[in-house]
Amino acid sequence: MEKLALPWPEADFEAGYLRTSQVTLDSALSNGGVYAEIIKILTLWSSVITCIKMTEPSLATKLPAMYALHEKLSDWWRRSPAELRLTPAKIVAVPKNMLTRILLLNVVYHQSVCALHASIVPLFCWGNGDETWSTARQLSAQLAYEHACTTSELLDAVLSTVDKFSAMPSFIAYGAYCGCAIQIPFMWSSSRSVRERANANVKANMKMINMMARYWKFAALLKMYVRCLHNGHKKHPTILEDEPKYADPRKLTSFRVNAPHVQASILEFIGILYSKEDGYAKPGEEAGPEMEHAGTVGEEPPSRESISDGHEAAPVEYDDAQITSENHWAQPQPTVPFTPDSEEQCLLSQTHQLQQQQQQQQERVQTFTSTLPYQSPNILPAQDPTLDIFQPLLDPEMLDLFPNGELPDFSAFDAIPLDLDHFDFGGLE
Repeated sequence: MEKLALPWPEADFEAGYLRTSQVTLDSALSNGGVYAEIIKILTLWSSVITCIKMTEPSLATKLPAMYALHEKLSDWWRRSPAELRLTPAKIVAVPKNMLTRILLLNVVYHQSVCALHASIVPLFCWGNGDETWSTARQLSAQLAYEHACTTSELLDAVLSTVDKFSAMPSFIAYGAYCGCAIQIPFMWSSSRSVRERANANVKANMKMINMMARYWKFAALLKMYVRCLHNGHKKHPTILEDEPKYADPRKLTSFRVNAPHVQASILEFIGILYSKEDGYAKPGEEAGPEMEHAGTVGEEPPSRESISDGHEAAPVEYDDAQITSENHWAQPQPTVPFTPDSEEQCLLSQTHQLQQQQQQQQERVQTFTSTLPYQSPNILPAQDPTLDIFQPLLDPEMLDLFPNGELPDFSAFDAIPLDLDHFDFGGLE
């Protein structure tokens, strides 16, 4: 497969014959074509996912593979044509018919570095962690942070240039979402400049996701997931002194939560769309960003089976604030306290609260939709039998039931019509 010829450059396609030397996947040369480079970087992205999913018992065996892959990514970037390496200043000079493809190329590269290095930083990926290998984790955190910031700055520049967001590949929305996951913790930084940069970048990422959500249901899901990430950090913020390289490395590993679905959504493209059987989930059954445990480092998180069998779990608190958008995806905003002591609270009270909340929301939606010309008996997905407190309220396929794929205005149900300022930016100055 690596010996197969890559696509011709665009100029050769237009001319009708190959004027440059043929290149293959394992070739160190570049023919200058954007499609050939996209194939190369997506192949490296596949290797990143494989590396992230390595089941090595310690970082001592995983780190060499990570650094080797990082070197391959850096080598590809150095060899790629200069006209394909975007900066905010160069975006205005890129032909509009090529911009989305070249942007995809750049986002995949930066996202590959982000995901690779964020995978060992619990504060960024919401995974298990300990305080070992703190120097390596701090270096990886800085690399992930820098590339996430670069992606945000590119997206911010593109927002004022692109007029056809329907042509944006959904991977760009995913890159914006992962950038939010990495930069949201810095919205509470004690450094004003770092805090302001995080605010601006998260806002740009959210605006890109919001614009793409009109055309991609996957982006509409990501828009809700970002709020869940923000609520988790807002409830128990980690106060970082500065960028990762100047921060206390212990704070990068002290985020006490084990949320495998959240981790998959951050580190894997469309990871939230897979079912438990590793196939694609049915509409409405996508994995929600549930937080399964809030313990201390070294504790084993309880399994989903132990929770469903009647063991106690951490209590759930609900915030009345809701997020709406131009598509009016209203979503209850539950947050989970990450304190170890809360693990011994009663599960029955928690479950009763959750069922009451869902029942009230269902009654509101059913009352409203009874006035519409078309009704579906299964307008809401069946209740998940597992403890999935962040399951999306509305089935994404609901968009097909309404004119022009737009959801109705739920403002009559006390939803707060927020604009793009989804977060409390004003209080962070």
